[in-house]
Amino acid sequence: MALPEFTMRQLLEAGAHFGHRTQRWNPKMAPFIYGARNDIHIIDLTQTVPLLHQALLALRDVAAGGGRILFVGTKRQASEPIAAAAKRCAQYYVNHRWLGGTLTNWQTISNSIKRMRGIEETLNSAASSGLKKKELLGLLRERDKLDRSLGGIKEMGGLPNMLFVIDTNKEQIAVSEARKLGIPVISSPNGFGTLDMTDPLSLGFIGRNGAFPANQAGRHADVVIAVGARFDDRPAS
Repeated sequence: MALPEFTMRQLLEAGAHFGHRTQRWNPKMAPFIYGARNDIHIIDLTQTVPLLHQALLALRDVAAGGGRILFVGTKRQASEPIAAAAKRCAQYYVNHRWLGGTLTNWQTISNSIKRMRGIEETLNSAASSGLKKKELLGLLRERDKLDRSLGGIKEMGGLPNMLFVIDTNKEQIAVSEARKLGIPVISSPNGFGTLDMTDPLSLGFIGRNGAFPANQAGRHADVVIAVGARFDDRPAS
């Protein structure tokens, strides 16, 4: 399984070297910050490149072994690219809202998925269900609500073997649950990130993970999200 190729120039063109404002930063990220310009931290991409390569190797090993990779990115800019990247490599995603206990209380989540499937079956046979229009509309709203939170993991069938997270600050609950269960986390923390790079369960590639204009989201995602797990030769499940 060939690894996706990327270059330092691609990361620079995607703006992966821009961090947050110097007033907002995590001291743990100091070793990975090259400097500052106009009150914006500049990420040291000479460290990002080998770390990203390590992340790609880890993702490849999990995918090649038939493991489950869960993509997590619920911020507005990352929502659509996260879902697209996960679908492209036949993996799973959460891109709307992380439900507390998604990992640590998987049995309850599984029951919610079963409920969603049951509703879908009822709606598919609406003509013979005998339900009134008001009841069907209620089921439709419930299905849509469940689908937003669980649609990307309804085929997962069990806990993931690895998490790929965009913005560890926003997804703190997901990262915390993964650590509690010993599930490795791959992310792209920037100068304001919270991923502990000394944690053996954490594998990060330091770079800009957000705070970019909406019209740049797709361009950024092509380099930072898709390149992080674009294994198009993986057979669809």
